[in-house]
Amino acid sequence: MQGALSSAVLAAALGTLAHACAQPGMPPPAVQAPKITFESATFDFGAVDQATKVTHRFTLRNTGGLELKLDNVRTSCGCTAAASTAAGVLPGASGAIDVTCDTAEVFGPQNKTVTVYSNDPAQPVSTLTLSGRVRGDAAADPPRLYVGHLGRGQTAANDVRVLGEIASVGRVEIIGRSVAATLSDAPNGRRLHVGVKNDAPLGAFTDTVTIATGNPRRPLMAVSISGVVDGNVVVSPAQVNFGVANTGAEVSRVVGVQNRGQRPLRISAVRLNPAIGTAVVSPLADGQEFRITVTLSAGLHAGKISCTLEVDTDDPEQPRIELPCLGRALEKS
Repeated sequence: MQGALSSAVLAAALGTLAHACAQPGMPPPAVQAPKITFESATFDFGAVDQATKVTHRFTLRNTGGLELKLDNVRTSCGCTAAASTAAGVLPGASGAIDVTCDTAEVFGPQNKTVTVYSNDPAQPVSTLTLSGRVRGDAAADPPRLYVGHLGRGQTAANDVRVLGEIASVGRVEIIGRSVAATLSDAPNGRRLHVGVKNDAPLGAFTDTVTIATGNPRRPLMAVSISGVVDGNVVVSPAQVNFGVANTGAEVSRVVGVQNRGQRPLRISAVRLNPAIGTAVVSPLADGQEFRITVTLSAGLHAGKISCTLEVDTDDPEQPRIELPCLGRALEKS
């Protein structure tokens, strides 16, 4: 009798609950947002030999109530990463981020990061970390060196450290027409000093310096050197940036011209091409230093500003110097 009564009470309670849920105007049950949960956000790959490809799979799970979408995955230098599935991750389902890091050009302790962007409102950006140590036969720090603007015969202020467990470092070979390079002894390794040849062509360059390491596992090590060779006539800045300009007003910028040669310099003409403004040259030190004032005309059409500042000189190697002019014109609100 008591069991039958209990069953009746339970049935009545369930009926009342079902009736209440079916009532019009009642709010539906709340659905949890997507939630990204990683099994582990860090991976220690220990100690590996140089040129080893380090791979790891970071597993994740959607512990929320709506579909999880991975919008983007970015990595630090030397690594690549991708989601194991291009589609979203359903509630309760699992996914993964596969990461591969190349250690060919690194040496010593490493800390690489992977940034994952998702539609998890509580954690839209997640950071994954791979760390460890790379045992190197030879390494260049940095493996790619930008030396900036240099004149012919000048030496760069920065250089490259040659590191690693190297039996000997010997021959240096250069692929390119601009760079001169020498090796010297230094504490904890050697130094690669770079500069510009006396006969280097003017303009931007990217040369490769190859170093013979004397190690059979990595007999050659390549270092990329890039920069710009300046002539006797140096113009600064390298481009004219007007930023955001008002279409109804004139906007001016100043460009400096310096003569580093022995003979006086003559500037015969300056102009904008197309002629969307004016350029006026003023001597500051006769034959040695000049100022060019570049002015955009009022009344330009709204949109992108793109033109070239042309500077005509009597320098035999730089008879015409061209600088890009950039910006955007907006109508005054």
